[in-house]
Amino acid sequence: MPVALWATLIMVVILWLPALIMTINEAIYYVAYIRSRSGQRLGGGEISGRLSIIVPVKGESLELITELINSVSRIEWPHNNMELIIISDDDEAAFNSLKKHVAELKPTMEARLIRRERGLNGKTGALNEGLRNATGQYLLVIDVDSIVHPSFPRMAAEALKGNVAAVVSRWRGRNWDTLVSQAVSASMDFTVDSLWGGRQALGLPLYVIGSGTMFRVDALRGVGGWFPAALQDDMDMGAILMRNGYTVKFIELPTLVENPRTYSVFRFQQYKWAYGTADVLRRRFMDIMRAPINAWAKLDSTIFLMQYLAVPLLLLAVMVAGVGSIVMGIDIMRILWPLAIIHIGLLAIISFFYGDSLRRHGLSRWESSIYAGRSSAIMGALAPHLLIATIKGFMGIPINWGVTPKGGPARLRAAPLELVTAILLSLLLVINVFLSHWLMAFFILMMLLPFLYVFYRFPDESLSGIRRF
Repeated sequence: MPVALWATLIMVVILWLPALIMTINEAIYYVAYIRSRSGQRLGGGEISGRLSIIVPVKGESLELITELINSVSRIEWPHNNMELIIISDDDEAAFNSLKKHVAELKPTMEARLIRRERGLNGKTGALNEGLRNATGQYLLVIDVDSIVHPSFPRMAAEALKGNVAAVVSRWRGRNWDTLVSQAVSASMDFTVDSLWGGRQALGLPLYVIGSGTMFRVDALRGVGGWFPAALQDDMDMGAILMRNGYTVKFIELPTLVENPRTYSVFRFQQYKWAYGTADVLRRRFMDIMRAPINAWAKLDSTIFLMQYLAVPLLLLAVMVAGVGSIVMGIDIMRILWPLAIIHIGLLAIISFFYGDSLRRHGLSRWESSIYAGRSSAIMGALAPHLLIATIKGFMGIPINWGVTPKGGPARLRAAPLELVTAILLSLLLVINVFLSHWLMAFFILMMLLPFLYVFYRFPDESLSGIRRF
């Protein structure tokens, strides 16, 4: 076998492996979660201690502030032993308007508003400002548009003992009003089942989430709070706690979060998250290696931070195989047919688990199939953006870390990577079909379909450079 063919085969296998590993891991996690569900018991013990709630805000509507006050007012905690700390990065006029509005709502717990004039270090700076001003033993971090389950702080407080520094809630989508928000909300259920529920069932370390996590204040202050330069504050804090010997627990009570309503906003969000997790891995890899956890947990925690690479590398694998098939005049996928069969089998298994998760969360079999397909298509089309974001994160190349737009049909401009990738895949498909490389053509078509889907469903966002708010 020619050296060039061997080199191409090895490259394709290496690029393909992350997708296989991620799929296998998700299947193992989900099975572990299903087997452990009956083991989680939520108590109802007596509440002791003071609760501080931190909410960073910037440019938020007064309607969202009203929702926030109403939401935290329902929390099952003595309101005379609670405080709401709103950290604002607004200008003075907007801050005064916010302060007046909160006063008019007359919250039943102490409400303090703090304005940061310079807004240094974005969200992490706001969180650290809240931590410095918190007077409670427990600290709940939520976004302004999130709705935490009223019982969550009380249940979390019971678990915050010993070396447990944080408790995360179940993220659930609060909005199902568009094609994108439906797909994102549905996929979120399976993601939480496997990556948090399943990993906890296997005794693996968990990362905290950015909204709906409750901390022990002494643990946060003991590790020095949030790292100011961290863009992905939740994953970075998870690594910090891990390095310092603390653990994170997960409980089923939900925090409802607002999901993106449009394809371009979701693309912007995922681009940021892909960059952020890669940035955390670049800076925290040695911390994870030095953490007082076993080798399996270290490997798993590292792989977790590489999750955004699986789909982009699979796309690259298929493109490399497609080019190699043309150059060498041979259907490379006919040689790698065992890899193809394994991957198809794993996809069938994970699709079954995905559907099972959605049905358990109240969706019909038909709805589960629709949402699963839509979610896979959207994530597949994001592959080139995720690849570039991850590379930039690993290299520490700065990006514009703006706030993800909330509410309404926002549209965000991005480089036309979907169109460029679709053109390249189409050329590879046509040439391989012409050469009768049918198996290779099949896999190229599978990678092309997500792009055709977003062109059909979201043409103004995937094919246009217009920026509207």
